[in-house]
Amino acid sequence: MFEDANNNGKFDATEKGISNATVTLINSGGVTIGTQLTDATGNYRFNNLAPGKYTVQVTPPTGLISSTGTVGSATGPFEPGVSDNTDNVDHGTTNGTTATTTVILGNPTIGTDPVNPDEGGLANLRQDFGFFRPQAVGNLVFNDANNNGKLDPTEVPLSGVGVSIIDAAGVSIA
Repeated sequence: MFEDANNNGKFDATEKGISNATVTLINSGGVTIGTQLTDATGNYRFNNLAPGKYTVQVTPPTGLISSTGTVGSATGPFEPGVSDNTDNVDHGTTNGTTATTTVILGNPTIGTDPVNPDEGGLANLRQDFGFFRPQAVGNLVFNDANNNGKLDPTEVPLSGVGVSIIDAAGVSIA
């Protein structure tokens, strides 16, 4: 689990793992198998599992939401998350108040972790979750009657004024 500072959906070299995030493992019958907190580097691991299909569910830490893979957007190609074993990308799909992904264990052709091939499809250690801090901008539009750049006591706010957010390429994004 990592803080995706630039919301590109990838764990970049300058980004850090998220510690103490709650991770829950649920079997195909909807039964919770276990819950744990990520370690100091954002890692988690559930051991001694039977072959089968599992859901990994993460509760985002306060102030963070699931990465979208699109800088400057709350939506993007990483919602839903990546469905393969690519390492260091966000596999989580927002599902209500959590981010989830599905893992299949026990089949050498499905769920095999290429970094740990000796585990014969019985491990999948590449289910990463990226989270970013959504930003906000705003304030007040007012009639600056004396053109001094400050809201003076006699000046009034203006309603119904259109405001746009323009990205670095000059494109209006909101």
